Formats: sequence, structure tokens, C-alpha cells
Amino acid sequence: MTLAENRPLAWRSTPACRIQPDTSRQRSVTLPNGSASVDAGVPTFCEKPITLDLESTAEVVDHVRRAGIQLQMGFQRRFDAGFSAARDLVLDGSIGTLYVVRMAGHDPAPPHEEYIPVSGGIFRDFSVHDFDALRFVTGQETVEGYANGAILNFP
Repeated sequence: MTLAENRPLAWRSTPACRIQPDTSRQRSVTLPNGSASVDAGVPTFCEKPITLDLESTAEVVDHVRRAGIQLQMGFQRRFDAGFSAARDLVLDGSIGTLYVVRMAGHDPAPPHEEYIPVSGGIFRDFSVHDFDALRFVTGQETVEGYANGAILNFP
């Protein structure tokens, strides 16, 4: 029997699943037993964050490992040519020892007003990409962070 044939009947013809809720609903969707795709053994793409706290994130990771499925998180910068090139330079030693890495980002425009109440705010929905990119490029964990923000123009 193939893996697909072992799935519950409703999931047998499903090649993959995408979980993409608003950040405010993320916890209820991805906690163990909250994702039918994981329980059914279906490869799953999950928009970030996995959950909204470290403890429940560890529970989800453990659940996914036990299920033995492929899970991909929504960190698209890992596929950006510039970030990949920077990673290659770090890995092969071309740029020497990293002592400090500074990252800056901004949204090109404010989000639409309907999105704001269900978003996770700039840190959960935007800056989380910076932390992932930093980890991807350097192969290291963040030791210290500093953030400064301002609204420069909002019509």
C-alpha cells in the first residue's frame, strides 16, 4: 500500500495542503490534532508563524515529526537569489568572520485596514522574515535584537 492509500478516504487524492489563516487564528489551526492534513499524512505548507508561542510551537513540531510528513514554512526569502548568494559567501568563508549583521526592512505601503485587526502586527507578520533570513544566511541563532519603528507617511 502507498502512503496515499493509507490516508483517510477524504484525503487520498490530496497531494498537498496549504494552511494560511490570519495570524490571529494560527494557534487554533496548527496545534496538534488541529490540522487534519498532518493527521492524514499529507505534505503541508504552513504560513508562518507555526503558533504564537514557543511551547505550542514545540508541540506542533513534535506532532509533525511523529506524523512523518513533509512540512514547509512560509519563509520565501530563502528562495531569493540575493539571500542565497549571501549564504553561499558566508558558508564558503569568502566574506570572513561575521561579527555583526544589521538588517532593515519596511513595507512599501500600509496594510489595508481590514487586515490590521487579524494580523500579528509588524513583528509576527513581517520582521519574522528577518529572523529567518538571518538564521538562513549565517547558520546561527540571533543573540541580540533591537527594533525601532516609526510611521513616516500614512495617508
